[in-house]
Amino acid sequence: MDRGIPDHTDSFKDLRRKASFMHDVRNDVRNVFEAILKYGHDEDFAPPKDCAPTNAPAGSEDKIEILRERIALGQPLWHDQDRLDYSGLTGAIRPRE
Repeated sequence: MDRGIPDHTDSFKDLRRKASFMHDVRNDVRNVFEAILKYGHDEDFAPPKDCAPTNAPAGSEDKIEILRERIALGQPLWHDQDRLDYSGLTGAIRPRE
């Protein structure tokens, strides 16, 4: 009986192998470079989403240092709740000469 499932679908064994591979990629490597070194590609790599948001303004020394730390830990550079603008900040203003 034809259920509309093509003959080329993955077998259960293939699906288990792929799921196992994806589990390995997520747990065994910290960043995309390690994934490429270990598996020869980055097709299944997804960075961990366990970084904390920052209130540091874009371009500040604090923000740059946070981005460096995120890279070193294999985390994504950007967080959905990172500061988006400069509202509420005050800075030194130098008068024109």
